Amino acid sequence: DARLYVAFANYRNASTGAAETFSPVYEIRCAEGAAGSFEAVVHQEIATVGATAWEHLTRGAEHFLAVALWSPDLPEESGVKLYQWVGTCLNFFTPYAATTSAGPF
Repeated sequence: DARLYVAFANYRNASTGAAETFSPVYEIRCAEGAAGSFEAVVHQEIATVGATAWEHLTRGAEHFLAVALWSPDLPEESGVKLYQWVGTCLNFFTPYAATTSAGPF
């Protein structure tokens, strides 16, 4: 399908400063009115700890999002988490796999 999404990696919670936060995935939609205008609608919020980057991956027809995580406060949470697009009626990314790392990427 022709939907467009963008994921934001939130390193810390803006209100509390904690590494534990949510990183949103937005669906980008064409807006009514002026040509070239759009709106970003929160599609899903994924719990992250020190998120630094997202990457979209495919394997055949399967779609994945990988998020790099690193926090000096919570080194045991550092690593990569992989989420798979499940293609159900809600079309959410669901946890697929995780690795851990002792330091930054």
